[in-house]
Amino acid sequence: MCKEYNGWSNYETWCMYMWMSSEKNGIQELASKIGDPFLVSQALKEGMEDAVPSMTGVWRDLLQHSVSQINWMELAKAFLEV
Repeated sequence: MCKEYNGWSNYETWCMYMWMSSEKNGIQELASKIGDPFLVSQALKEGMEDAVPSMTGVWRDLLQHSVSQINWMELAKAFLEV
């Protein structure tokens, strides 16, 4: 069950935004360049999926579940507003 967290749709989305926005990684510039919220959300999701470490067992299941809870469209819109 997802609960709102600090004004975001859930903890996982808030946490991902906090990490992504605190790093100098060009996400805001990429979002501005792409422009379309759907395409930005797909780029963010694909980038994260590529960065997820290879794991097995319970840690993989827990990580996959957490990542699946992220509201990528909400993140994309947030980066486009900044």
